[in-house]
Amino acid sequence: MWLRVENFVDKVKAWWESFLFQGNPSFILAKKLAALKLDLKKWNEVEFGNVTFKKQQLWNKLNDLDVREETHPLTVEEKFEQVNLRTDIEKLTFFEEISWR
Repeated sequence: MWLRVENFVDKVKAWWESFLFQGNPSFILAKKLAALKLDLKKWNEVEFGNVTFKKQQLWNKLNDLDVREETHPLTVEEKFEQVNLRTDIEKLTFFEEISWR
């Protein structure tokens, strides 16, 4: 799912090149991999957070709009929000599916 994010590869390359360690090549590789792991964890938390939790929150909002729609017509803004929620749910479902693979 990370590869679907624009400029992800460039970001990893920039992180990798910013790490400076002294020692033999295997030590440098191990240190760079450890540093990259930390940067990836931080970035993932900021970029995606808990995908399952976010998706559940979106479903709750969409269900609230659907319930409102049963009692009265939705405003233009509410219809727009409904479409955006569905789009966001599809995107998060896609990311969640990729992460499970």
